[in-house]
Amino acid sequence: MAEILEVNRSLYYYHQTAETEENDSIKRGRPMPGYSVTKPGIQVPDEQIEEFLMEAVEGEEGMYGYRKLTNYLRIEHQLIISPKKVYRLCDELNILLPKRKTISFT
Repeated sequence: MAEILEVNRSLYYYHQTAETEENDSIKRGRPMPGYSVTKPGIQVPDEQIEEFLMEAVEGEEGMYGYRKLTNYLRIEHQLIISPKKVYRLCDELNILLPKRKTISFT
């Protein structure tokens, strides 16, 4: 098709992907499985992981970031889970703390 119109292939495919992005019903990427696995191999649903996160934030340890919460889940609940997933779950629960502002001394 690009050869007939005498247009670069990259330009043709760029416009083709831009049209599909406008349609909200099309999801890209791999679907989320909805669970994580523990070290013994037991599947834990995301709803249970969200409860674990809420319990961790309720206590004195409420000043956690998603990286520390990831370590908490890995150690206390023996979960095999990535920080990206913990960040996504924390974002859905609205328990993420605001980012700290950095000060530059230039």
